[in-house]
Amino acid sequence: MECGSAWVDMNADSEEEVEFDEDEDLLERNETSEQGLFDMVTTSSSAAPPPPPPAPSVQKRKRKVRKANTNVISVKLGTLTQDVAVATGDPVFCVKCQAALSAIDVAQMAAEGKDKEKGARVWHCSFCSTDNELNLDDEEMPGEESVDYILEPPNEAVSRGSSSSEKQLIFCIDISGSMCVTTEIEGKHELKGAEARKRLDSLNTERADQWAPREKRNVTYVSRLQSVQAAVDAQLAQMEQEQPSRRVGLVTFNGEVTVIGDGYQPPVTIAGDKLDDYDQLLQLGKSQSPGVPISKAKKALSTKLFALEETGPTALGPALLVCIGMASQNPGSEIVVCTDGLSNVGLGQLDDINTEEKKRASERFYEQIGDFAVLHGVTISIIGIKGQDCRMEQLGALSDKTNGGVNIVDPLRITQEFSSILSQPIIATNVGVKLILHKGLFVRAEDGEDEKERSTTKDSFITRDVGNVTTESAFAFEFGVRPIEEAKALGIDLELSALPFQLQIRYTKLDGMKCIRIISREQKATRDREQAELAANVDVLGLNAVQKSAKIAQKGEYTAARLENFTHTKLMRKVAMGSEDKKQKFVAWGSKQRVLETELKTVKAREMDEGLALSDDDEDDECNEEAAEEKVQQRKAKKAVKEQARKDRRGDETAKVLWSFRSKRK
Repeated sequence: MECGSAWVDMNADSEEEVEFDEDEDLLERNETSEQGLFDMVTTSSSAAPPPPPPAPSVQKRKRKVRKANTNVISVKLGTLTQDVAVATGDPVFCVKCQAALSAIDVAQMAAEGKDKEKGARVWHCSFCSTDNELNLDDEEMPGEESVDYILEPPNEAVSRGSSSSEKQLIFCIDISGSMCVTTEIEGKHELKGAEARKRLDSLNTERADQWAPREKRNVTYVSRLQSVQAAVDAQLAQMEQEQPSRRVGLVTFNGEVTVIGDGYQPPVTIAGDKLDDYDQLLQLGKSQSPGVPISKAKKALSTKLFALEETGPTALGPALLVCIGMASQNPGSEIVVCTDGLSNVGLGQLDDINTEEKKRASERFYEQIGDFAVLHGVTISIIGIKGQDCRMEQLGALSDKTNGGVNIVDPLRITQEFSSILSQPIIATNVGVKLILHKGLFVRAEDGEDEKERSTTKDSFITRDVGNVTTESAFAFEFGVRPIEEAKALGIDLELSALPFQLQIRYTKLDGMKCIRIISREQKATRDREQAELAANVDVLGLNAVQKSAKIAQKGEYTAARLENFTHTKLMRKVAMGSEDKKQKFVAWGSKQRVLETELKTVKAREMDEGLALSDDDEDDECNEEAAEEKVQQRKAKKAVKEQARKDRRGDETAKVLWSFRSKRK
């Protein structure tokens, strides 16, 4: 748990009015200093002249936005690999707010002399001020900031399959007809596995010239399948050297699903009506787990890999379900899917779903297999081939749910993408997080909804089911300070020098042991905003800005996402001026954040060019407690229609950007 600043900013929220037009690059807007948001460090000899001011626009709009501040908490779940103190007994929770007894409370009890009392002692909760009866021996009292409690011992059956050698890696490869599309590369190259081309060449017994007029001759044409074959084989070779005991399986799909497994077992082909039978596909997968380690299977698996040829349609949904069945036997297993088109055979069809019933059935299928994968500690990563539509909006949700990777890549860069995905193994499964704040604070909605709805039920806690986590899993929460009038009405004292924060992480280790980690910390409070900003953590603020903007965009609120991006960038620029290290981090962060701004601006421009009537004017509406209920419901209905419309027409590139920006996988 890290904070956006060493200080809690106790000031009330403030707004600013932003005047803009849809064609403007908000991140390039000049400030009063005559610098753009990312013009950080220049010299008189090398500085380029300032860019000209944007041309006047007739489409200027004004929007009030809440100014970003440093009140952010980040959760880095890779820390679950770190050893912390293991407490004896069970955790004790406050009867009202469910905060756990922590070292903060023990220290307070000691300061008040209550730790020496005989019999039942009273613990005054530092979060909600509730008095709790405490019956613990001294050795059971938590004494560290981070403490682990063991809820269940390791499961013997799971433990046997929890080592790195037992975790499976399943490559799920598209071999449909479109995988024969080629990419041109300079020079003549001998491609491993080009058997089909060699057979065709053998028919040219006269060795006659086969070149078309003006066709380049000093080039090699590499098919999508050949690129995937080379990338998978490279990973097999690497694992043979670095993880020789790991078990690897191969599943292919076109109009059928073929389980090649480890290359030693006889291939199993699944076709016909079976491709529409959920239970049968799952059971077939469970019965086909690879049994031979890669040190023995490499040669056989490579031979089967390079014998693959492209043909037929795309049974992606059934293939995924079979792979999940295979991987579900061992928590921590991974599935890497590589495809270039829409699933159009069997369960989970994404092509030609022209009715609401078909659309909902497809969505339910991917939700169901995603939930099953999370329950069994399986991650699913999706790699789409650039140039084709594979409905990444739908498939990306599957990767996000299981904490896998998602990307659209050039065929010649698949090897690098495989390496990136496989560099982040699962460290824990069934992870759930609960953040508890002092009752004078509240957690903001992650998608920005509370900025408009102004809900009066602002909770001082939030829970999130995370599922599988890797060493790089991270996400952030924003929190606010209750208005003084509200705090007084609730009997809450905001004149505090420090405020407590607690993170409760429930998780299952790969050996089946179930634990809860309690992390408790106090942060100093200040009403001097500049003091909080001076002690800001750029990494924490940057993580929050990226994820929140992407989540708002996925709700279909493109303009709101851009303005969220804008106000966070202004804050980041300001706090980054504090040190050279912060400046460099900000510039690196900003280059990535501009990708989101550019993509959203491009999508909005495309909508206007196509005459699509998806206005963001509803975001300008003032909808507070006094607004008529009818108006509130009308705005919500309009937003729901817009969200679904933008989701349905979102292209793969935009979907990839949004999924990767909101991802917990960094």
